[in-house]
Amino acid sequence: MTDPTAGTEAAPADQRPAPDPVKLAGQFAEWTRGETLVGRMLANLKTGRLPEVLAAAVTDLVPKRPLP
Repeated sequence: MTDPTAGTEAAPADQRPAPDPVKLAGQFAEWTRGETLVGRMLANLKTGRLPEVLAAAVTDLVPKRPLP
């Protein structure tokens, strides 16, 4: 029997598109207008990579302090 995956290259670990803050804000706005259920909104924000957007914002805002 032959291996169906033989000869194929491994896919990159992360093929998702880059986070889109405007789209994330729009999904949140849909929820505030009552057009989306809270569970769907949270799922959209998570799959839209909101945690990465927030982590990047914190990294940019927190001043770098020298180690003692």
